Amino acid sequence: EINENWAKILGYTLRELMPVDMDTWQNLTHPDDLKKCLKMFEDCDKGLINYYESPIRMKHKKGEWVWIRTRGSITTRTEDGKAEFTLGTHLDINAQMIAEANLKEQYDYMQMIFENMIDGVVIVDFNRKIQLFNPSSELIFGYSHKEMINQNIKILLPDFDEIPHDGRLQYTEANRKNGEAFPMEIGIVESKYNRETIFVGMLRDVTERKNAEEAIHKLAYFDGLSGLPNRRLMSDRLQQALLKSVRHETHMAIIFIDFDNFKQINDSLGHDVGDLLLKQISIRLSTLVRESDTVARLGGDEFILILEDLDSQLDIALSQAESVAEGVKAQLNKPYELNGTVYAGSCSIGIAIADEQSITAAELLKQADLAMYQAKLAGKNAIKFFSVEMQEKVNIRMRLEQDLRTTLFNEGFEIFYQPQVDRNGKYIGAEALLRWKHPEKGMISPMQFIPIAEESGLIVPIGQWVLKQACVCLVRWAENPLLADLILAVNISVIELSQDEWVENVLNTLQSTGANPFRLKLEVTESVMAFDIEMVIAKLTVLREKGISISLDDFGTGYSSLTYLKSLPLNQLKIDQSFVRDILVDQNDLAIAETIINLANMMDLDVIAEGVETEEQLKILKEKGCKSFQGYLFGRPEPIEAFEQAFI
Repeated sequence: EINENWAKILGYTLRELMPVDMDTWQNLTHPDDLKKCLKMFEDCDKGLINYYESPIRMKHKKGEWVWIRTRGSITTRTEDGKAEFTLGTHLDINAQMIAEANLKEQYDYMQMIFENMIDGVVIVDFNRKIQLFNPSSELIFGYSHKEMINQNIKILLPDFDEIPHDGRLQYTEANRKNGEAFPMEIGIVESKYNRETIFVGMLRDVTERKNAEEAIHKLAYFDGLSGLPNRRLMSDRLQQALLKSVRHETHMAIIFIDFDNFKQINDSLGHDVGDLLLKQISIRLSTLVRESDTVARLGGDEFILILEDLDSQLDIALSQAESVAEGVKAQLNKPYELNGTVYAGSCSIGIAIADEQSITAAELLKQADLAMYQAKLAGKNAIKFFSVEMQEKVNIRMRLEQDLRTTLFNEGFEIFYQPQVDRNGKYIGAEALLRWKHPEKGMISPMQFIPIAEESGLIVPIGQWVLKQACVCLVRWAENPLLADLILAVNISVIELSQDEWVENVLNTLQSTGANPFRLKLEVTESVMAFDIEMVIAKLTVLREKGISISLDDFGTGYSSLTYLKSLPLNQLKIDQSFVRDILVDQNDLAIAETIINLANMMDLDVIAEGVETEEQLKILKEKGCKSFQGYLFGRPEPIEAFEQAFI
């Protein structure tokens, strides 16, 4: 028999459990606890124990296990001494058991922290006797926990009493078991435990830090990897070279060297191999200059040569500097042996000559950097001199950047829309394209202003503006049955995507405008594969799960990787117009386009070809299986009103 409260503990009424028998109890008891209980009953039956008592888990009516304390004893035996009846009680101890488990978990957690802290932790009582000594303290001092309990802390820290007990970090000298003295950083806090004063010390062996500080001090003027002068020492020597040039009425030059495609070495062969290459470059450069000249490493793959005592005549000085640069180029273009891999590289070189007494070191370095950048733009593996014309190009760029900021602030950009069609020529969507009509220069090509926006960081707010306008457009189209099914594509810069809050901004824009995410397509270029691919995959996956389509633009032009391609959450591949342009005359372009189409089909992805301008191009793309198209054949980019006229 059981009473009402027995049933109530488990969420039942007495009627629901009747008739009750041994099977009822066994079925409700947790299997792991049942065996223990039956053993206690058996021991009671045998007279080994007078009563049984144990916490057990029993099945609640809701299906969860609850803790019960069962207690009882045998009250009646048969004539032959066998147990006949037991009388017992059940007590609900579920809350108590959960609380104890939480308390134990907290204690175990604090114990784990104490034992696994990197820093030493020592607890000292009022008499300066050590009461706790964690494993890190054992490693620091060389003593075991057992050796140090109840030992005076001054064995380890002679100046313990002189250290403030307010938690502030202090430097002091400590002693190891082997007698070695070493620098220690310590913070001591005075506290109360069981009404007794205790001191808790956080200890850190700073021997390595002190050694590192000394090494840093020694190497303050030299690059740690190459051993060459660093930027700081280079700046000092450049300033001295300029002063010397003015004083002796000679010329001096600065040569700015950047190794081409160095990032590919790190990405493909690893940073260790990249460092090995930098060391070999440093050695080669050091053999090319006179004792009076300076070779320095600015950082990464950028190196500086400071050439002093060039001829007083400018044309001869230019020839001397160019001769050195040619020697640098020839030397650095020789193959490198990198851990069994032979690598042939090249470099881009910029030269600036100090031809004015008023020029500063910073200005001269900037001129050489600009000349190097022009060498990069010229196709790399080139040598360029700084010129006034080059500076004017820089000034134009700076003015354009300022105009970009002004236009963004005044929302002076425009969005043009270029149609995307299916095999039957039916509009299935459009691509939103940013246009900038300059008040003085007229329409400026995106090829000109987008790179400036990316380099300056303006691409982030500009991209946010474009996305908002696109979402507003989708809301507008949703109200027109003829336009409601169109998909609108928006280009996303890698710089935008790399922003921490980018995904949140996209979702907030959709929510604030009320745009349908299933009508939005984001186009990212293959260059995303050159960045943190795991980050890219994670962000794009979140957006795709919200219904947004993802298209990989410019596919096949630079960073194609099947490994990454299969991981990216894509809906579509976009055949770059560079493959479509000559598809009728270049078999390689045709083969690439066909391969992309087949690859998309195998991966169950949509594919669209951009740059379609002729019926012949359209025909051959259709024959190869392409289903979507974009290009002048179907319509040029135009303002929204003109685009919508096609549906009237």
